[in-house]
Amino acid sequence: MTDGALRLKVQATNIDRLDVYVDQRPRNSVDLTDGQADITIPDTSTAQSARVEGFADSRLVASRTARLG
Repeated sequence: MTDGALRLKVQATNIDRLDVYVDQRPRNSVDLTDGQADITIPDTSTAQSARVEGFADSRLVASRTARLG
C-alpha cells in the first residue's frame, strides 16, 4: 500500500474476471485483458485484509486472501 491505496498487479490464466474485497467488503470487479489487470483500491490505509476471487464463465475458480499492514 502506498498513499493509502492498495495496488494489485495480477497475472492469471483461465480467469476472465476478478472481484476484490477489502475487509470482507466488495471494492472492485474487473475483467482481465490477456490474463492481466492492474487494480488500485483507494482509501485502504486502515484495512486489515484483502481477498481476490477469480472467475471463469461466472464460476468461482480461485480465491486468495492476504493480511495487510
